[in-house]
Amino acid sequence: MTVRQVVGLVALLVSGWLAFFADKTPSSDADLLAPTRATAASPSAAAPARDAVRETGAPPGPKNAKPAPPAPATVLALAERPRGPKPDAEHPGAPAFGARSWAPLPPPPPPPAPPRAPPLPFSVLGKQLQAGAWQVYLALGEDTRVARAAAVIDGKYRVESIAPPLIVFTYLPLNERQTLDIGAP
Repeated sequence: MTVRQVVGLVALLVSGWLAFFADKTPSSDADLLAPTRATAASPSAAAPARDAVRETGAPPGPKNAKPAPPAPATVLALAERPRGPKPDAEHPGAPAFGARSWAPLPPPPPPPAPPRAPPLPFSVLGKQLQAGAWQVYLALGEDTRVARAAAVIDGKYRVESIAPPLIVFTYLPLNERQTLDIGAP
C-alpha cells in the first residue's frame, strides 16, 4: 500500500469512529449561539463568560431563566399543479410516456394534382367556310353558339384557331388549351 492509501484509510476509520461514537445529544440553539454572539460583540466580553463556564460548568445567567419558546412554524399551501402529462408537440394526442414505435414514418402524401380544365361542353352542329374564314356552329345545351377565330364564348373559352378537322380553344380561368374534332373539310 502507498502512503496515500494508508492516509486515506486512516481518515476513513477516524470519520467512521466519530460518526458512531461522537456525542449526539442535541443542545439548544441558545447555548450554541450565546458564545458566538459574545465573541462577535467584543473579545473582552467573551472572557468573563468563558471563566464562568469553567468554574461552574454552566453558562452564565439567572438560574430560573427559561428559554424563549420557539416561534410557531407556518406551513404554506402548495400551488395546485395540472394533472396528467403535457401534450407532445410532435404527437399532440399521444401520451407522454406511451409506447413509441421505431418504425420509419410513412412517406408524406403526394401533392394534389394541379387543377385541370373541365371537358369541353360543346357539341358540333356544323361548319361553314365564308370569305376564307371558318365558322363553326356549336350546341351548348339548348343554345347555339357561333365560333369564329379570336371569339370568346361565355367568358370562359376563347377560340384560338379553326383548321378542320380541329378547333382549338383556350380555357381562360386556367389558360389551358383544348381541342375539339369538327370533322374533315
